[in-house]
Amino acid sequence: MKKVFPIIVLLMSMICLSAQEVDVKKFSNPTYVILEREADMLYLNADYKGASEKILAALQQNMDDGNLYFKLSRCYAKLLKPRLAADFLVIAINNGFNDYKLIREEKAYERIRNNVHFKSTYEEVLEYGMNLGDEIYFVSVEKKIKCRIFYPDNYDPEKSYPLIIGLHGYGSSTEDFALIFENFPQRNFIFVIPEAPYTVRLVGIKIPQYSWSMPTRDLDLLEQADQSTFKYITDLSIYFKEKFNPSKTILMGFSQGTAYTYRIALKHPHLYDGLICFAGVLPYSKEYRNFITDEEFKNAKDLEIFISHGEFDRIDVKYSKTAFKKFKKNGYKVELDITPVEHIITHEGFLAALKWHGIF
Repeated sequence: MKKVFPIIVLLMSMICLSAQEVDVKKFSNPTYVILEREADMLYLNADYKGASEKILAALQQNMDDGNLYFKLSRCYAKLLKPRLAADFLVIAINNGFNDYKLIREEKAYERIRNNVHFKSTYEEVLEYGMNLGDEIYFVSVEKKIKCRIFYPDNYDPEKSYPLIIGLHGYGSSTEDFALIFENFPQRNFIFVIPEAPYTVRLVGIKIPQYSWSMPTRDLDLLEQADQSTFKYITDLSIYFKEKFNPSKTILMGFSQGTAYTYRIALKHPHLYDGLICFAGVLPYSKEYRNFITDEEFKNAKDLEIFISHGEFDRIDVKYSKTAFKKFKKNGYKVELDITPVEHIITHEGFLAALKWHGIF
């Protein structure tokens, strides 16, 4: 049976909302993933107060996320607030955070480990974790992953069509991503939507949701998992290229899917003719895991890249502007389309990308 640690902290500022105060848009269009990413960047830049404020804002929309509570505990440890660090560590455990190895090795706790207000709680958490044994991951079990496919109007298997492989965003699914193809004016290409391999759980949403990155705080494990994700998409690309013999192959991504689109295509440019990248970040420097090296940039210049970003997107449009400049500097054929929308793919945006690639 899961142990529930006693806690006396009341999060009244986060949960006391009257019906008159509730903004439904905040729940139908969650931004906590973006707030968490911003908090991570602030934490890396040693702005622990700023990071804690971003995490508290994220928790208003995702109050049962153990990872967020753990990150908040780290912030308060860095801010030398041992009571709060201990309290939020307990809340993290009670909300499913169970990486006890990370808790034991967390450097943020070094200066408060022996503090009277932190030590006993910290040791009790670690003692409880010891009873659960160690975690070890293997990549030896094959998993069948769902993939959706849309065929062109009046499909003729003897003809060659463009192939688009679309990677959905974090917390999405093949069903969600398929909506951009709904009521499309003319379907003259094959559209394949693979599902991301890792299940995630976002508050208040009961339908299955997925992520391209493994939900773990272990950076070494994350890098290993990324390699498996890369292989999954490259194997899938090879399979559908052999199956359909397409006239051209485009890898497309949205948000988190865009980051993986950049990584996969620039590391395996022989598989693709071009990219469509909506509202994502180009991992071009060492601050990103599995970043794209200068050599990889040089070797992928034949890729034609269409980048689109919403002017009002919570993922700052500067990330796509930076990507555009990086590709332009390296001699790529690249287009940047900034539209007056938020964090979405519109039919018009998708159509513009297809036209630029000569598909529509």
